[in-house]
Amino acid sequence: MMKVIEGGLTLNNQIRKGFMYNSDKDKDIHDWLMSLPERHQSKHIRTAIRFYLEHQGEIKHTKKQEFLDKLYDIEQKIEQLKEDYYSDPVLNTYEYPQKDE
Repeated sequence: MMKVIEGGLTLNNQIRKGFMYNSDKDKDIHDWLMSLPERHQSKHIRTAIRFYLEHQGEIKHTKKQEFLDKLYDIEQKIEQLKEDYYSDPVLNTYEYPQKDE
């Protein structure tokens, strides 16, 4: 058995940390933890944490960037439609019927 010294640190620099979660509110976490194989659970958890740390900014940035890209595409389409409208002699001179108020 390893002797725990200060702050959860063991003599061979391994740290044991536990955490709490609610199996109902955190069902996704609970299901994922329960799906891990009996052996190497810590390895899978470390891998998931590293993945999160490496990609946490990218996830937020990607969703925001996707939205901005779509917005830009819409603006470009609107500008193209305006150009097409003003450069077309038929559309440009067409008088649209007015609705009676």
